[in-house]
Amino acid sequence: HHKMRLFEIFLPALLVIPNERNYDSVTETNSRIQDLERELQFSKENLQATIEELETSNEELQATNEELLASNEELQSSNEELQSVNEELFTVNTEYEKKNHELSQVNSDMDHLLQSTEIGTIFIDRNLRIRRYTPAIGRSFNLLTQDIGRPLEHITYNLDGDENLLELVKGVITSTEPIEREIQHRESGWFLMRIYPYLTGGADSSGAVITLIDISPIKAAERELYMRSERLKRSNQDLENFAYFVSHDLQEPLRTISSYLDLLQGRYEKELDGEAREFIEYSISGALNMRKRVDDLLAYSRVETRGSEFEKVIAQEIVTQVQKNLSEKIDSAKATFHFDLEAGEFWADRKQIVSLFESMIDNALRFKSNKPLEVFIWARRQKNEWQFTVKDNGIGINPTDFERIFDVFQQVHSREDYPGSGMGLAIAKRIIFRHEGRIWVESQPGQGTSICFALPIKRSAVLA
Repeated sequence: HHKMRLFEIFLPALLVIPNERNYDSVTETNSRIQDLERELQFSKENLQATIEELETSNEELQATNEELLASNEELQSSNEELQSVNEELFTVNTEYEKKNHELSQVNSDMDHLLQSTEIGTIFIDRNLRIRRYTPAIGRSFNLLTQDIGRPLEHITYNLDGDENLLELVKGVITSTEPIEREIQHRESGWFLMRIYPYLTGGADSSGAVITLIDISPIKAAERELYMRSERLKRSNQDLENFAYFVSHDLQEPLRTISSYLDLLQGRYEKELDGEAREFIEYSISGALNMRKRVDDLLAYSRVETRGSEFEKVIAQEIVTQVQKNLSEKIDSAKATFHFDLEAGEFWADRKQIVSLFESMIDNALRFKSNKPLEVFIWARRQKNEWQFTVKDNGIGINPTDFERIFDVFQQVHSREDYPGSGMGLAIAKRIIFRHEGRIWVESQPGQGTSICFALPIKRSAVLA
């Protein structure tokens, strides 16, 4: 194609060459044509090589373009992933800022708490240096702001104690076991010192926390309670001694009076008229009544000092024993008993509880009305206590006398119609108080009486 094109270009020039041109010109032309043809062939070959190179480059470009398209798709996918990661980072950053704000708020609250608390606190690091403290502890440790970071051993404190504070702190950090001590301030007051290990999630301790709680009011109350307890013990002892001496001093004359009255009645009964015999019977009855009062007074004084050890008792067993003890009186009164006793145990002085029930049932037998006597006994477990009730259908009590019937030698009914010492419920109340319980009465005149009392289920430290 290129050769034909060259021929077409050079043909007119050959045709116009005049005939007179010599042979050399033709030869030169032919030579020129051959050179041109060779150049043309070379150009053609170069052009062909260039075309092949272009085709190869085009294929490579096509492949590169495909690779670029694939890379662009990967880049697009990476961009989407990056966008998703960026959104997650934004969410995490928002949550972080929220948590950081909450943490800042907690730190602020903690600072205010430490500044306002009355509990003195020192935070110690593992190297026994002060990290932080509350103002409340300043009076005991003489701390200033510049003391933060100082070793604990360089700090003076106004606390007495046989043990070395530094060694105590070391021991807590090493063992991770807290300790507690009552220590006295050198100037005034008592403190409860607690040393806790500062645990940060692992098994090892990264320091310790010392707290001081002012227990001066508690120690003062304990001292006052101890003094009152001692006074009460002395008072009870004095009361028992007084009751014993009174009973001893009175019992002998009373026995003498009763004996001589019995002799007088027996020896001169036929010589005495009815009025004299009546006087003697009154005298004997008065002496016996006086002896009963003395015995009850002695029993009242010994409730606290002569009681037995507390043990687990069952209400059914107590009531059965009381019925047996009072069987003659119950049969004489023709009384009917009704029981509703919940099963269970409670801590009590068995003898005193038996005496308590005997006193209540004896009251029901003595203060009966004209109706056939019925006695109801209930035992119920209510939350942290056992509640007991002894109810009768007797003559009842006026509500205005509810408090008075528990006093010593108090009897709200006529002694002529209902003889007694007036000590039964007073002793009962003292027994209940020894058991840390409570006692009360519910009644109306002519409608019977309910004597109720409650005893704690658990055995308190006082009674242990």
